[in-house]
Amino acid sequence: MPVIAVEANKVGGLSDANRGELKGYYNAVPTVKLGILTDGLTYQLYSDTEEVNLMDNEPFAVVDLADVAQEQIADDGFDALLKLRREAFNPEDIGADARRKIFISAYVDTLDDAFKDPDERFVRTLMDMTGIEGRRMPRLLEEHTQYIREAMNTFFDKKLLERVGFADRSDIVKVPPSGAYPAPSSGAPTRYGRVS
Repeated sequence: MPVIAVEANKVGGLSDANRGELKGYYNAVPTVKLGILTDGLTYQLYSDTEEVNLMDNEPFAVVDLADVAQEQIADDGFDALLKLRREAFNPEDIGADARRKIFISAYVDTLDDAFKDPDERFVRTLMDMTGIEGRRMPRLLEEHTQYIREAMNTFFDKKLLERVGFADRSDIVKVPPSGAYPAPSSGAPTRYGRVS
């Protein structure tokens, strides 16, 4: 019983129509768990993470052999290749692995956006999780947005330094001086629900 469907085309000739053909093969055979669309240099790997036995519209990994030749393969592509080796390949794991990759990628993108510019929902949630008291008025939210930006920078600096064994050095990981932030607005709460 087939577990892989492949649609191959000439180099540089991949199109939406080719993906449609692969999708037709994939969806027609219930035992297929991996779809591969390739032009011989680029390999797009598909699974059925959204609905069982219906191929997703987007690949869960892309392997470009030109990048491989220059030792610039993306982590998701490298990981996918490792799992396609004969001794490691398990058709039943493909969907779960693809789903994991898709969700992790989405979470990384969301965290990246929040790191660059935390939106109000993120600020409110973090304030609630931290136990910050006070009405969530625009001035308080604006003030804590700045605190959260700096806290995230400090957090990531600390995590990076942990990897190299320097996280305990207080001369390296520091909270910026209080002058780096605007003074709290009058009437802004100064009491915290929980202090760590």
